[in-house]
Amino acid sequence: MAHPPTKITKPFFTLETLHSQPLVLYCEQPDRIPTEDFRALMSLLPEALQQRILRFHRWQDAQASLIGRLLLLEGFLRMEGNPMPSLHDLQYTSYGRPYLAEGPHFNISHSETMVVCALNHSHPLGIDVEFSGPLKLDDFSAFMTPAERETITNSQDSQLAFYTWWTKKEACVKADGMGLSIPIEEIVLKDNRAQVSGKDSYHLYPVALTEQYIAHMATPQVLAQAPSPVAISIESLLQHAMA
Repeated sequence: MAHPPTKITKPFFTLETLHSQPLVLYCEQPDRIPTEDFRALMSLLPEALQQRILRFHRWQDAQASLIGRLLLLEGFLRMEGNPMPSLHDLQYTSYGRPYLAEGPHFNISHSETMVVCALNHSHPLGIDVEFSGPLKLDDFSAFMTPAERETITNSQDSQLAFYTWWTKKEACVKADGMGLSIPIEEIVLKDNRAQVSGKDSYHLYPVALTEQYIAHMATPQVLAQAPSPVAISIESLLQHAMA
């Protein structure tokens, strides 16, 4: 492969742990994957999924989508399901959310060069990651209540406060699975809890990746601790996927 691994972490997970605690995998790939490697990785996916990925106009988006699916495959391997889930079994809701009828629950997010995938046997979940770059709060005023805007504006680090607020809400939207049909202003945050449209309640957990990225996970499940994400390199993904 053209790029040396940046970081590979292989912690030991028991089946009991995996069934009670979500598994979170992430991959940061700043450079473009060489064409021959991209084709080899794409060949691991179902034809329909390949076509979805090839519809992206920017190579960065196509690459992130591919990596997300490979992280999902890596998650299947680590969760040791019996039988092993397959990407051929993916189905889609009326809102376009992919799912597996026999589980596990999963969700994928990407921002800039970071891709993250969360899986869980027992409960649905949503995960969102954002690159914490400069922003103009005025561009997001329509999505904030006056109280939320005041809190973010008056915080010591308004940029951090914004991305924390945003990733929490986006994670809830993704956990709910109804996408943009849920007005983000109808998600009420209180500490590390969230209520969506006055009905569904979620617990919110920070996902610690790298300093430049902020991520949160939403799930109805009460966890003993925040998830401990596992860094995976492109080389590791290719090696495991081709095994």
